[in-house]
Amino acid sequence: MVEVPLDRGMMPRRASSEVKMHIEIYRGRPDVEAIVHAHPPWVLRLAREGRSPDPAFLAEDGAGFGMVVEVPYFEEGSSALATTAAAALENASACVLLDHGAVTVGATVGDALRRMLWLERAAARSGGR
Repeated sequence: MVEVPLDRGMMPRRASSEVKMHIEIYRGRPDVEAIVHAHPPWVLRLAREGRSPDPAFLAEDGAGFGMVVEVPYFEEGSSALATTAAAALENASACVLLDHGAVTVGATVGDALRRMLWLERAAARSGGR
């Protein structure tokens, strides 16, 4: 994990190429204190097939998970990806970045990580049908 200042001041060398996306999400969601960006294999597999995790599995495992939205492909690290992902997460806790990965948010790192795990579990169950 890398702490990054929201004012876009001096960026740590280890900051992700997706730092713009993280900053835009935090700016748009004052309730969010943590973001997890990962490349979960089942989520990516379903996305390549034009499918999303079955919401029934999310309801079963993650009460209060909310909806999962898809973000079209944009170049990694681009301003377009940052603003589109942030807009998608204005009313959602998770988004799938097509051909790129997934992002989950939460009030704590534990919340955001748990949502990522639920998302991947739901994708695995959806993919195994």
